Amino acid sequence: MINPRDGVAAALKTIVALVLGRPFVMVDPTWPAERREAGLAALPTEFSPPAPFYIGFTSGSSGAPKPFARTEQSWAESFAVDRRLNGFCETDIVAIPGALHHSLPLYGLLSALAAGAEALLAPERGKVRDVAAAMRRRSATVVTAAPAQLLQIARAVRVQGGGLTRVRLVLCGGAALPEGMRAEIAAAFPNAEIRCYYGASELSYVAIWRAEDAPPHGSVGKPVPGVAVRVMRDDGAEAAAGEVGRVVVRSPFAALGYLAPAGVEPLPQLAGGVALGDLGYLDPQGFLFIVGRADRVLNIAGRNVSPEPIEAALLEHPGVSEAAVVGEADPVRGARLAAIISVAGAPPRKADLIALCRSRLGPAESPGRFYLAAEWPRLASGKTDHAALALGLQAGLWEAAP
Repeated sequence: MINPRDGVAAALKTIVALVLGRPFVMVDPTWPAERREAGLAALPTEFSPPAPFYIGFTSGSSGAPKPFARTEQSWAESFAVDRRLNGFCETDIVAIPGALHHSLPLYGLLSALAAGAEALLAPERGKVRDVAAAMRRRSATVVTAAPAQLLQIARAVRVQGGGLTRVRLVLCGGAALPEGMRAEIAAAFPNAEIRCYYGASELSYVAIWRAEDAPPHGSVGKPVPGVAVRVMRDDGAEAAAGEVGRVVVRSPFAALGYLAPAGVEPLPQLAGGVALGDLGYLDPQGFLFIVGRADRVLNIAGRNVSPEPIEAALLEHPGVSEAAVVGEADPVRGARLAAIISVAGAPPRKADLIALCRSRLGPAESPGRFYLAAEWPRLASGKTDHAALALGLQAGLWEAAP
């Protein structure tokens, strides 16, 4: 087991494990001892070939974190994608601000080293301003991080004065990048191209958003080379272009599966590929759109509503920094849409938010209630804790928006 709290030590231990051909386990250092021991106890003691080289845990965004295993080959093949598509090479200095128990920064570290590049890790217990200063001092050329981390670094760069002009590429993954956030990040890295990846811990890269492809608004891009994406309807038929269904992925980058004491359990299968629960569609040009997750769909007056497009619409408002849409009990309809938001300054007018949602999605998918969260709950992965927000709403913790 590797404790990733100290990034440099974790990186060295990871490299040693790879050299020795031994699998390594990355565990969240913030987990209580009881949870950590339970997670490790759930792992098998022996593996049938092919043996894993890396054991990690999912982010837990749809439940308790699950251990998964992947082979060295599955990541080695996606490292080649970084070299072909993103030009990773020996002269790059790749900044990786995230903690290595998350697969995104761990992948970034190993991909950079595989290309012969220098990896710039966040200092132990360092502040965001320290990361920005280190990137400036070392003349970083690439940064790979989740949207929230990129935004924090961009704001620290702005405070320190002058953009980081040596950065040629910003790689964003782990969550969607709202347009307003994209503009602020671009200002901090004026000479950089921003690329966004859609994927999962279990799948690695699935699709890439590149400006040169002229992706339509709301798309996560096109599948990366070697990956095939299909969309399947509930009746088992393949969805037509523009028709929403379950996203199914066939990929050489996929993990072995989830781990249990008895061994490796396969990833969820559907129509010859892996289906992790995302809902989406392909347009006629092959661009992929993700509209939400099957386990977050809300039933509002007999109509299924995905909250993610509503959240994306709310984030277009300059006064909204975070947004989550949940179902609120309604004595007549059973449930109604309620939006919980976080704001940086004065809260936006409820009427403006309603008008924004209606202009993007129509009245049936526009919340009627809005609440302000003083603090935004997050999972250990940094993603929004939707369960905590819903429980806070039930407990009356959130103030109604004016």
